[in-house]
Amino acid sequence: MGFLLAYNELARLYYEHLKSGNTVEAEQVASRMRSMSAPYQPTMVAGLPVLDISDLTPENPYEGVNKLWWDLKTHLREDPVVVYRTDLHWMTYDVAIAETLVIAPGEDQFEILDVERTHGANWGFETEDLKAELKRLDHEYGLDVIGADFDTLEFLLQRSPEGDEIQRLGERLFEFCPDIGEVPRDFSKRRVALYWD
Repeated sequence: MGFLLAYNELARLYYEHLKSGNTVEAEQVASRMRSMSAPYQPTMVAGLPVLDISDLTPENPYEGVNKLWWDLKTHLREDPVVVYRTDLHWMTYDVAIAETLVIAPGEDQFEILDVERTHGANWGFETEDLKAELKRLDHEYGLDVIGADFDTLEFLLQRSPEGDEIQRLGERLFEFCPDIGEVPRDFSKRRVALYWD
């Protein structure tokens, strides 16, 4: 946790330098951030690594901040409940930072979208449309819904796409959720975060 605190302090310092017009100092801090985060294969946004505690164990998406989610989901697997993260802050197509972990009545992970009333209404997608697409993705790749709120959705793919599948899945997700801003091209973390503005 100390690593992440130090990293977040650098991010704060970077933005402070940018606000005050100190671009040379900002770039020096950005360079330290890139160097510090390089072993964790972070997602890059506008040249800066976006790193949260989930990224500190990139070889296993069920570790880091998701470990508590995974432990609870495993422990409660026989109970009629769903476990998920909410109060999500979308960062990019594979990073959403959560503030809250929820345990709610339910027997189907797709009910999470009903509980949170997740939708992409500004693009014509209601909750039922999102659930239908997720079920298709689940059939093709297997997935675990790990987070949702009214305009954000996060899930883990159980199987990574390979070869031409990567481009097809990226284009499909972009068509389904244009607000992610780009066609995803890297699913090595098997984590997908979607956001409808």
